[in-house]
Amino acid sequence: MATRNPQVRNPELSEVIKQQSCTAINWLVPAASANYFKTSTALAAQTTTLAAASMTKSYVIDVPVVPIIVVTNSGVSVAWTSVTGTVVGIDQFGHKIAETIAGVVSNVNQTWTLTAVNAYATLISVAFTIAGGTAADSNDSYVIGFGKTYGLGVNIGASGDVLVHNFNLATDAGTISVANNTYTFAGTPDDAKYGYLYVRSSAY
Repeated sequence: MATRNPQVRNPELSEVIKQQSCTAINWLVPAASANYFKTSTALAAQTTTLAAASMTKSYVIDVPVVPIIVVTNSGVSVAWTSVTGTVVGIDQFGHKIAETIAGVVSNVNQTWTLTAVNAYATLISVAFTIAGGTAADSNDSYVIGFGKTYGLGVNIGASGDVLVHNFNLATDAGTISVANNTYTFAGTPDDAKYGYLYVRSSAY
C-alpha cells in the first residue's frame, strides 16, 4: 500500500529533497493591458485615491501581475516635477502588502509611469500624488494596467531556480527577478500562446 508523505528520517536527505522540489507553471499567458484595472480617467486633483470598488477590475484570474500606473499631463497644465504612488493589495502569496512607487517621466508631454515591483492577485487601493507645476485638471488623465511581468507563485533563491522558461514552444530569454519572484517575458503574450516555466522553490 502506498504511503502519503512518508517521514524522511535522514535530515541531510530531507534537505536535498526539499531543495529539489519543483513546480511546473503552464498557462495561456494573458496579454499586457494598459487599462485592465482602470480605463482612462480624467484627473480631478493633485492626489487621486482609488478603492477597489471604483476600479474597472480589481483582481486577476489566471496569474498574478505587476501593476503599472500611467499618468498623463495633457500639456495644458505646467510640467509636473514628480508623481509618486502607493499600491495596496494581496500579493501572489496571499499576503496583504503595500508598496510606494516613484514615477518616471518619459517625454516632453509629461507622461509619468509608475511600475510596481510586486506581483498582485488583487488590488485593494491605488493612490498617487502629483507635485510641482500647476494643479492637475480634467485635461489630464491616468490608467492602471499591467505589462509582461507575472508572479511565479513560488519563492526562488537564484535566477537558476527557473530551470526552464519557454514561450510559444521555444526558449524565452525573459528576465527573472529573484527579489520579487517574478518573470518578465521577452516574447509578446497575446492570450493565445502558452508560457511554460519549471521552477525550483527555495521556500520551506
